[in-house]
Amino acid sequence: MKTVYAGIFFSIAVMLAATALLTLKKKNRLSRAIRKVLLTAIVSAIATACISLSTSAEFCRIAYSIYSVSVGWGLLLLAHFCLLYTKQLYKLKLLKRVGIIALSLDSLAILANCFFNNAFVIEQKVMANGDIFFLEVFTPQGKLHVALCFGLALASAIILVIKIAKTPTIYWGKYLLALAFITFSTVWNIIFIIKDTPVNLSLVSFGIAGPLITYFSLFYRPRLIIDRM
Repeated sequence: MKTVYAGIFFSIAVMLAATALLTLKKKNRLSRAIRKVLLTAIVSAIATACISLSTSAEFCRIAYSIYSVSVGWGLLLLAHFCLLYTKQLYKLKLLKRVGIIALSLDSLAILANCFFNNAFVIEQKVMANGDIFFLEVFTPQGKLHVALCFGLALASAIILVIKIAKTPTIYWGKYLLALAFITFSTVWNIIFIIKDTPVNLSLVSFGIAGPLITYFSLFYRPRLIIDRM
């Protein structure tokens, strides 16, 4: 199962890398924003693949730190993308100021965990087939990171809900796709935390949603608009 999990996440990384290259066809703020989200997701996918394969608790401690930092910044960049995508530009400065300060402090705490075990500890889990996985178990300080990540996901969802409420139904599809991804990934993460499964598979949803969101945000135009041109 370890190689299966690793194969899934390496495949996701390749798919997201191809999607990131596709965004280079568009030269605007929105394409740069979604490309940054994709790049952080690639780092998260590679880190998760390495965690799945690893037989070393110390290696997993470093890989989990990289994963956690990339997820945090990825969610901040996702909120930034959602503001650009929904044209709520007046909120960008506030998001940057508050988000960058909060994530910088959070990232320092997560990276310090490589030496001090202040944010999370590594626990070994032996599966019925004999496979050994190493799980990230958050300390009280580390739970602030989890709360921050869920808060950023909630912020992105609220941004999209506000836009949907003010938008004609013809445009709902592209916003609902992003909202569905955020909701599904958040629920999946909660299940992962509660069930204590060996590998967090929530990134699989972005492996699917990432290319779709990229297409709908950068290339798709509703048929009704095309017919009216």
